[in-house]
Amino acid sequence: MPRFREERQIPFAQAIIYGVIADVARYGDFLPWCIGTRVFNKRANEFDADVLVGFKMFRERYTSRVTLTPETRILSKAIRGPLKFLTNDWQFEALAPDLTRVTLDLEFEFSTRALNTAIGEVFGEASRKMVDAFSERARKIAEGEDLGPKRREARRASSSSPFLQMQRERRTD
Repeated sequence: MPRFREERQIPFAQAIIYGVIADVARYGDFLPWCIGTRVFNKRANEFDADVLVGFKMFRERYTSRVTLTPETRILSKAIRGPLKFLTNDWQFEALAPDLTRVTLDLEFEFSTRALNTAIGEVFGEASRKMVDAFSERARKIAEGEDLGPKRREARRASSSSPFLQMQRERRTD
């Protein structure tokens, strides 16, 4: 089973970077290859999320159960979709008021060995780009940039938006 680990010291408060990664509903606004998300079944420190990902002609949806341990850990496990297994385990450690060690342990398995090998070769780089995107989002929040809902609302307003298409598909599943 392919495994990947990324560990970085990010120059932001632990609460900021944790908040960015826990905010799954906004992933489509900034995360590479994430076309849209839908958060549902919200419970205390846990929720489910549909995530629609795409790259070139590839487009897939999976559902994850996300468990939050405030400001220290986010554990996401795929419960439905094209993967036999997918776990994202994020851990956060404050090193200073504006410095956080972020560790991502990622494990995944596709249904075939060939697909595991092919995707595994690029998955590490894709995961590094995801961590970069989270870090950039944290920078924008820390600097007070306007991250208003313009892009998200425009996407939802369109009847052909991936988010609405995902909702329609979910109703027929």
